[in-house]
Amino acid sequence: MPRHAVFLAVSWLLVFAGCDKREPGQACAKGQSACTSEHLGLFCSAGHFVTMTCMGPLGCQKLGPDDVACDNPIAKVGDGCNHESDVACTDDRANALVCSGGKFVVTEPCKGPRGCTSSGETAYCDNALSEPGDPCTEEGDPACTMDRSSFMKCEKGRFRITNGCRGPKKCTVTEKPDENKEHFECDDSFTVPGDPCEDEGEESCSLDKKSFDVCKTHKIAAGKSCPGPNGCAYNAKTSHFDCDAKKR
Repeated sequence: MPRHAVFLAVSWLLVFAGCDKREPGQACAKGQSACTSEHLGLFCSAGHFVTMTCMGPLGCQKLGPDDVACDNPIAKVGDGCNHESDVACTDDRANALVCSGGKFVVTEPCKGPRGCTSSGETAYCDNALSEPGDPCTEEGDPACTMDRSSFMKCEKGRFRITNGCRGPKKCTVTEKPDENKEHFECDDSFTVPGDPCEDEGEESCSLDKKSFDVCKTHKIAAGKSCPGPNGCAYNAKTSHFDCDAKKR
């Protein structure tokens, strides 16, 4: 599935520009704004001017006598903003931010190799690698844990482990640019009883290859013992796991 988050990253303030000598904390009327420097703007909030950083290449600009534009694809946590749901990346590209209550707050960490990037009026958060409990914005969004030992999905705004990936290939992400998506694979050929699992009845081997495990009600359950010399092994011809039950 495509992994993308598109947000308005440039705040166009079609408001009364006022005097450029205005300062934070001064009294103001609703809708007033000004540029105080190349990359700093002011907007009126609760009757007083507050700052808004404009760290994009366009900076803070007057579009006309009464128009101000603030280019803010990059911001810091706590920076002022006057458009709810406006989004930016932190300057270290580690987090995606959203404007909430007049300030930028973290909406999700971007721990994937590309971090948080912006282009024009869009922002992209690479969260293909995340940690359990990390915030996320798209229900069902997939991710691997940072150590690639587990596969996760975004559920109710947080990443949750849904499948263990103890096999040699672990959890992997492959980009498919032609399809504009990423493909996730979880090697769950080896499991431990109690591991989370997604597919009811899915087969696997224990880590010591001495037992045959099965996914039951989203948990790995120990199956029959495989005491024979071949133990438990995957059979590529049948696409199933064989259990050598013959005792030595």
